Amino acid sequence: MKLTGGFRKKPTQPIPRRRLSAERQLRNDTLDGAAQPRSPSNQSSPPTRSFRRNQTLTGSRSNDIPTATEYSRHSSMQSPRAHVHHLKHRRRKLGRLLLAGLAASIVLTLLLMQFTATVRVSLYGQIAPLDNDDQARLDAAVDGYLQRYPVERIRGFLDQDRLVAYLVSQDVREVRRVAAVRGDGIGQTAVELVAREPIASWTIGADRRFVDESGVVFSHNYFDTPTVQIRDESGIGGSEDQATAVTSARFLRFIGQAVAGLTAYDLDVATVSIPATTTRQVDLIIGKSRIKMTIDRPAGEQSQDAARAWQYLDRAGRTVRYVDVRVSGKAFYR
Repeated sequence: MKLTGGFRKKPTQPIPRRRLSAERQLRNDTLDGAAQPRSPSNQSSPPTRSFRRNQTLTGSRSNDIPTATEYSRHSSMQSPRAHVHHLKHRRRKLGRLLLAGLAASIVLTLLLMQFTATVRVSLYGQIAPLDNDDQARLDAAVDGYLQRYPVERIRGFLDQDRLVAYLVSQDVREVRRVAAVRGDGIGQTAVELVAREPIASWTIGADRRFVDESGVVFSHNYFDTPTVQIRDESGIGGSEDQATAVTSARFLRFIGQAVAGLTAYDLDVATVSIPATTTRQVDLIIGKSRIKMTIDRPAGEQSQDAARAWQYLDRAGRTVRYVDVRVSGKAFYR
C-alpha cells in the first residue's frame, strides 16, 4: 500500500448480457416514442404489438386470426388441440344444462300430476251412494281444508290425521279416518273416507243423533239404522231443550262405550233406557233383564262387572230382573 495514495476503488462488475439487452431495448423504445409525436387518431386506436425477441407471443382467442398483430385484452393463441379441448368443454357444459332442464321438467310434471285443483269425496264400504247434499257438503269440507293448508294440495304432503281433525271441527264427525287418496286425472284427486258405523241412535224432535262403539256422537249416518234405540223414561225430557240436556255428548258417549263393551262379551243390547227421575243412570235391556249402570264410573269397568255377574247367574240357571253394577267391585241382582 502506497503512503501517498488513497483508497483503491473496487472494480466495477460488468453488466450481465441479458440486462444489457433489456436496457438497450428499453432505450430504443424510449427514443422511438419521443421521435414520433402522437396524433389524435393514434391516441384513440389501440396499440399494436409486433413479434420481438424475448417477448411472449400474443394473439386472439378466436379461431380465425386475421393478423398476427391483433390486439386483445384476453389474447392467447389456440392450437388445434386447444380448440378441440375448448369444444369438448362447451359440449359438456351444454350437456349439463340440457340434463338440468330435463330434470326440472320431470319434477314439474310430477308436481302437476300430484297437484289437487278439484277434489271428489267418496265413502269406503258405503251401502248406498251419497245424495247431492251430502256429496256437496263433504267436498266443500275437504276443499276448505286444502284452502287453509295450500301446500297439502300436493298429494304427497297431505296430512291425513290433521284432515280428519279438521273435518271433526267442522261438524263432519261421522268421518273416522282417510282410507285412500289417489289421483283421478290432471289436477283432480279422489279422497276415500271411512265413515263411523253407529250402534245406537236417539231422536230429539226432528234431529236424530247416532253414537258409535268409540262413543263419538254424530248426526249423519250412511249405514243401516242401528237396532239399539235410546228410550227416555226420565219424564223430564218434555221439550227439545230438556231432551238435549238429558242426552248430552258425555251421556251418549257413555252409552256407546257400554253397548260396545257388553257386545264384546256376547251380550246383545236391544234397548237403552233412561230411568225415571234421573239423568246420570242408564238401563241396558237384554231380553227381559236389565243392567243398571251410572255415568259416574267408567263404562269399561261396569261392562266387565256386568258380564261376570251375568255369566255366573247363567251358569247357576237363575233368571233375574236386573243386575246392578253401579257400585265399584260389587254386583247386585234381583
